[in-house]
Amino acid sequence: MKILKLIIKDYQQFKHLELDFTHPETGKPLDENFFAKEQI
Repeated sequence: MKILKLIIKDYQQFKHLELDFTHPETGKPLDENFFAKEQI
């Protein structure tokens, strides 16, 4: 399974955030996506 798009609406400081994980020229999904969070 590959993630193509992530949409976050009305969550904390995000009114509308849309992240597109496709190649801009081909429209195909990217092979890898990496999400990291700062640890405090």
